[in-house]
Amino acid sequence: MSALESASGRGVSCRVLVDGLGSYGSVYQIKRRLRKAGVEVHDVLPLRRRWNSSRLDLRNHRKIAVIDGRIGYTGSQNIWDPTERSRRSNQELMVRLTGPIVGQLQTIFVADWYLETLEELADLELFPKLAPKSDQAMQILASGPDFPDGGVDLVFAQAMYNAESQIVIVTPYFIPNDAVLTAIKSAVIGGVQVRLILAKKSDHVMVGLAQRSYYSELLSVGAEIHLYGPDFLHAKHFRVDREVSMIGSSNMDLRSFELNAEIDLIFYGEQIAKELRSLEELYLSHSERLDLDDWKRRSLASKVMENSARLLSDLI
Repeated sequence: MSALESASGRGVSCRVLVDGLGSYGSVYQIKRRLRKAGVEVHDVLPLRRRWNSSRLDLRNHRKIAVIDGRIGYTGSQNIWDPTERSRRSNQELMVRLTGPIVGQLQTIFVADWYLETLEELADLELFPKLAPKSDQAMQILASGPDFPDGGVDLVFAQAMYNAESQIVIVTPYFIPNDAVLTAIKSAVIGGVQVRLILAKKSDHVMVGLAQRSYYSELLSVGAEIHLYGPDFLHAKHFRVDREVSMIGSSNMDLRSFELNAEIDLIFYGEQIAKELRSLEELYLSHSERLDLDDWKRRSLASKVMENSARLLSDLI
């Protein structure tokens, strides 16, 4: 907040979009403080508008920061104070971007701004001409209700069908749909190592229970499940062999597949895959691997609660 106020005071044009539901309870204070400093700020899908809509459950889950049209950030990181409500610190994964890809990131922000304000940001300074900074091939994937013909789950599934040796999924919320679940099983049966690195303890009770209901099904076909414990694992990345990697805001759940506006980066080639492999090893050093026989011995009450939560997963 102070950095935005300072930038605005230097004459920098600052625009902020805040998800109305995700920041419920603090939106009013945020807008009042930032607008006083000259920052343009709007809440996306505010609650006052939801009551007049047929859908109350849509959210803008994207995380975007663009500075001077030349530097961009995206990934899993929300902007919130971890001391609020005594919540645990999160393990996050963000990417700093330079080069032409920043223009794609800016385009998504400009589109989101228009959808909320009906203001077309046509200033050419938002899109300076940028030369490539490396040979890394990448692209932005935007998904959500504003892109109804294709969800990120289709990209996940297709990439898994193309896997030859290894698939790694890192996500805090794992409630797959049939397409993703079938792709995982098919990969394992086809001899591909599938490794899931998930949060040991969810920050949402019902989500955590629903997620646990899939463990037996996956372990029984040979998938690996590793539970990360020190902090809450909020990072999200997906890697297939050393060819395709994804980092972004999408969770591996029905909400990200169908309801949330999401943004992800797709990388091609070994460079990012190699860095992610190192990060995965770090996660694994702080995780415990689930054993199928041990997992089957959990209590009947746990199984009933997990399967009951799974029945409600479309509503979570």
